[in-house]
This record gives sequence, C-alpha cells and structure tokens, in this order.
Amino acid sequence: MSNAIQFDKIKSKEKFFLVFRGLCEIAESAFSRFDAQFKEAKYDDAMEVCKSASYLMSIAFVIMGMRGDYDGFRDDNLLAPFFVEIDGITYNQDYLYTMNDHFADRFNKVLDILKRVDLESYAFYSAVWKNH
Repeated sequence: MSNAIQFDKIKSKEKFFLVFRGLCEIAESAFSRFDAQFKEAKYDDAMEVCKSASYLMSIAFVIMGMRGDYDGFRDDNLLAPFFVEIDGITYNQDYLYTMNDHFADRFNKVLDILKRVDLESYAFYSAVWKNH
C-alpha cells in the first residue's frame, strides 16, 4: 500500500500545498540544472537542449495546471480567499500565482536559448507554449 498523494485525490488545502511546494522544488532543481548545464552559451548539443526544453515545459505546464485547477479553492466556480499554514509558512493564492509566473519566466529564458540553437524546434515549442 502506497502513501503517495495522488493529484486527483487531494482532499485538503494543506496536502495540496505540500504537493505544489514539492513540485516547485523539483522544478527549481530542474531549471537550475539546465542553467548549469548550458551555462556560458555552451549549446553544442541542440538535441539535448530540445530534450531539456520539453521536460521543463512539461513541468511548467503541471505547475500552471495545479495553480488553476484545484476544486478545494473554488466556491461557485470563483477562486475563494484562503490561507494555509505549513511548517510555519503561510500560503495563499499569491503563492500559486508567484510560482506560476516564476516558472513561466524561467521557461521563456529556455525558449530564448532554444531560439539560438535550433530555430525549427524553437518555432514548435514556442507555438505550444504560447497556445497553452
């Protein structure tokens, strides 16, 4: 029997934020690894940049999806104000939007790198990203 929290069965705001915060930590690590790997314009392997861009875009989309699609925050289909305290830190809607914007900005920087490396892949990823 697994103790893993399933995204579609999160029953409380506290559990939601534990999952969301954990996902943001994973995303931060992945984006930092990308930054370190492709530091100082060393983009010799276009395929590797594309593969990383795909992974990072997926993570950003999950964060955006979680930010906007948790029924526990909805009241008559409107986002209801809420506050949750976990480990002495208070979370609210602003945290969700701040993380959403943070990772959207980080992915836009990945797109800038992809544009320099592979224009065809950039056009594809950019179209998907802008049409989300």
